[in-house]
Amino acid sequence: MSAICACCAEDAASPACEGAGGLDELPGQQVVHSQPVFSGGAERAISAAEILRRAIAGVAVELLPPRPSMGRVAARCRVSPDLSQFRIAGPGVELRIGIADLLEVYVVETDGISAFPKAIIDCLDEGELPRLARLRFRIPGGEVLSMCILEEATQPHAGCMVALRLLLQCAGNSTQV
Repeated sequence: MSAICACCAEDAASPACEGAGGLDELPGQQVVHSQPVFSGGAERAISAAEILRRAIAGVAVELLPPRPSMGRVAARCRVSPDLSQFRIAGPGVELRIGIADLLEVYVVETDGISAFPKAIIDCLDEGELPRLARLRFRIPGGEVLSMCILEEATQPHAGCMVALRLLLQCAGNSTQV
Protein backbone atom coordinates (compact mmCIF):
# COMPACT_ATOMS: atom_id res chain seq x y z
CA MET A 1 0.00 0.00 0.00
CA SER A 2 1.48 3.30 -0.99
CA ALA A 3 1.35 6.57 0.95
CA ILE A 4 -0.76 9.56 -0.06
CA CYS A 5 1.17 12.79 -0.54
CA ALA A 6 0.02 15.37 2.03
CA CYS A 7 0.71 18.19 -0.44
CA CYS A 8 -1.16 17.18 -3.58
CA ALA A 9 -3.33 14.30 -2.25
CA GLU A 10 -2.10 11.96 -5.01
CA ASP A 11 -0.69 8.49 -4.54
CA ALA A 12 2.95 9.33 -3.76
CA ALA A 13 4.17 6.59 -6.10
CA SER A 14 2.08 7.91 -8.99
CA PRO A 15 3.59 10.11 -11.70
CA ALA A 16 0.65 12.48 -11.04
CA CYS A 17 2.14 13.37 -7.66
CA GLU A 18 3.70 16.82 -8.05
CA GLY A 19 6.64 15.79 -5.88
CA ALA A 20 7.34 12.40 -7.48
CA GLY A 21 10.98 11.53 -6.95
CA GLY A 22 11.39 14.21 -4.27
CA LEU A 23 9.31 13.16 -1.27
CA ASP A 24 10.15 12.92 2.42
CA GLU A 25 8.30 10.60 4.76
CA LEU A 26 6.76 11.92 7.96
CA PRO A 27 5.34 9.98 10.93
CA GLY A 28 2.16 8.09 10.15
CA GLN A 29 3.27 7.33 6.56
CA GLN A 30 2.47 10.87 5.41
CA VAL A 31 4.76 12.16 2.71
CA VAL A 32 5.35 15.66 1.44
CA HIS A 33 7.41 17.21 -1.33
CA SER A 34 11.02 17.78 -0.38
CA GLN A 35 11.44 20.73 -2.76
CA PRO A 36 11.83 24.13 -1.07
CA VAL A 37 8.52 25.81 -0.33
CA PHE A 38 9.79 28.88 1.46
CA SER A 39 13.10 30.63 1.08
CA GLY A 40 12.77 33.04 4.00
CA GLY A 41 14.62 35.82 2.23
CA ALA A 42 18.32 35.46 3.00
CA GLU A 43 17.71 32.24 4.95
CA ARG A 44 18.27 28.89 3.28
CA ALA A 45 15.40 27.18 1.53
CA ILE A 46 13.21 25.04 3.77
CA SER A 47 11.31 22.02 2.50
CA ALA A 48 7.70 21.28 3.37
CA ALA A 49 8.82 18.13 5.17
CA GLU A 50 11.26 20.07 7.35
CA ILE A 51 8.62 22.68 8.21
CA LEU A 52 6.12 19.98 9.15
CA ARG A 53 8.68 18.04 11.22
CA ARG A 54 9.40 21.19 13.24
CA ALA A 55 5.68 21.84 13.71
CA ILE A 56 5.12 18.25 14.85
CA ALA A 57 7.94 18.63 17.40
CA GLY A 58 6.35 21.87 18.61
CA VAL A 59 7.21 25.54 18.60
CA ALA A 60 7.21 28.03 21.47
CA VAL A 61 4.61 30.78 21.03
CA GLU A 62 3.04 33.59 22.99
CA LEU A 63 -0.74 33.93 22.91
CA LEU A 64 -1.82 37.55 22.63
CA PRO A 65 -5.04 38.39 24.44
CA PRO A 66 -7.72 40.55 22.79
CA ARG A 67 -6.97 43.24 25.40
CA PRO A 68 -3.24 43.84 26.02
CA SER A 69 -3.89 44.53 29.71
CA MET A 70 -4.69 40.81 30.12
CA GLY A 71 -1.05 39.86 29.49
CA ARG A 72 0.61 37.39 27.16
CA VAL A 73 0.60 33.64 27.79
CA ALA A 74 3.62 31.45 26.98
CA ALA A 75 2.48 28.30 25.18
CA ARG A 76 3.54 25.62 22.75
CA CYS A 77 1.99 25.00 19.33
CA ARG A 78 2.31 21.63 17.63
CA VAL A 79 0.76 19.82 14.71
CA SER A 80 -0.37 16.22 15.26
CA PRO A 81 1.80 13.54 13.59
CA ASP A 82 -1.09 12.57 11.30
CA LEU A 83 -1.40 16.25 10.25
CA SER A 84 -5.11 16.32 11.15
CA GLN A 85 -5.07 18.86 13.99
CA PHE A 86 -2.96 21.33 15.88
CA ARG A 87 -2.75 21.96 19.58
CA ILE A 88 -1.85 25.05 21.56
CA ALA A 89 -1.13 24.42 25.22
CA GLY A 90 0.17 26.57 28.03
CA PRO A 91 -0.66 27.47 31.64
CA GLY A 92 -4.46 27.42 31.82
CA VAL A 93 -4.81 27.03 28.03
CA GLU A 94 -5.49 23.89 26.00
CA LEU A 95 -6.85 24.30 22.51
CA ARG A 96 -7.17 21.56 19.88
CA ILE A 97 -8.31 22.55 16.41
CA GLY A 98 -8.80 20.25 13.45
CA ILE A 99 -6.98 21.35 10.32
CA ALA A 100 -10.36 21.06 8.56
CA ASP A 101 -11.71 23.72 10.98
CA LEU A 102 -8.86 26.14 10.30
CA LEU A 103 -10.11 28.87 7.96
CA GLU A 104 -7.12 31.18 7.58
CA VAL A 105 -3.65 31.90 8.91
CA TYR A 106 -2.60 35.52 8.48
CA VAL A 107 1.01 36.70 8.76
CA VAL A 108 2.21 40.29 8.48
CA GLU A 109 4.73 39.51 5.76
CA THR A 110 2.12 38.47 3.19
CA ASP A 111 -1.17 39.81 4.57
CA GLY A 112 -0.06 43.17 6.02
CA ILE A 113 -0.99 44.72 9.34
CA SER A 114 -4.56 45.39 8.21
CA ALA A 115 -5.31 41.68 8.79
CA PHE A 116 -4.77 42.18 12.54
CA PRO A 117 -6.71 43.99 15.26
CA LYS A 118 -5.34 47.47 15.87
CA ALA A 119 -5.12 46.80 19.63
CA ILE A 120 -2.73 43.91 18.95
CA ILE A 121 -0.56 45.89 16.51
CA ASP A 122 -0.38 48.82 18.94
CA CYS A 123 0.96 46.66 21.80
CA LEU A 124 3.81 45.09 19.82
CA ASP A 125 7.38 46.23 19.42
CA GLU A 126 8.39 46.76 15.80
CA GLY A 127 10.75 43.76 15.97
CA GLU A 128 7.84 41.50 16.89
CA LEU A 129 5.75 42.16 13.76
CA PRO A 130 7.49 39.49 11.60
CA ARG A 131 6.62 36.88 14.27
CA LEU A 132 2.91 37.80 14.42
CA ALA A 133 0.22 35.44 13.14
CA ARG A 134 -3.56 35.39 13.37
CA LEU A 135 -5.60 32.20 13.21
CA ARG A 136 -9.27 32.11 12.18
CA PHE A 137 -10.99 28.83 12.97
CA ARG A 138 -14.40 27.28 13.48
CA ILE A 139 -15.34 25.70 16.80
CA PRO A 140 -18.04 23.05 17.35
CA GLY A 141 -21.37 24.73 16.76
CA GLY A 142 -20.05 26.71 13.81
CA GLU A 143 -18.88 29.90 15.55
CA VAL A 144 -15.76 31.44 13.98
CA LEU A 145 -13.07 32.63 16.38
CA SER A 146 -9.76 34.37 15.92
CA MET A 147 -6.55 34.46 17.97
CA CYS A 148 -3.23 36.21 17.58
CA ILE A 149 0.07 34.47 18.27
CA LEU A 150 3.74 35.43 18.33
CA GLU A 151 6.07 32.60 17.28
CA GLU A 152 9.48 32.14 18.84
CA ALA A 153 12.02 34.63 17.57
CA THR A 154 14.56 32.13 16.31
CA GLN A 155 12.76 30.86 13.19
CA PRO A 156 9.36 32.44 12.53
CA HIS A 157 9.48 31.34 8.87
CA ALA A 158 9.82 27.65 9.74
CA GLY A 159 7.38 27.15 12.60
CA CYS A 160 3.79 26.19 13.16
CA MET A 161 2.20 29.10 11.31
CA VAL A 162 4.00 28.29 8.06
CA ALA A 163 3.12 24.61 8.58
CA LEU A 164 -0.54 25.51 9.10
CA ARG A 165 -0.53 27.71 5.98
CA LEU A 166 1.08 24.85 4.06
CA LEU A 167 -1.59 22.40 5.27
CA LEU A 168 -4.32 24.87 4.27
CA GLN A 169 -2.77 25.22 0.83
CA CYS A 170 -2.55 21.43 0.48
CA ALA A 171 -6.23 21.20 1.39
CA GLY A 172 -7.07 23.53 -1.51
CA ASN A 173 -7.31 26.80 0.43
CA SER A 174 -5.93 29.85 -1.36
CA THR A 175 -3.48 30.75 1.44
CA GLN A 176 0.03 31.28 0.09
CA VAL A 177 3.10 29.98 1.91
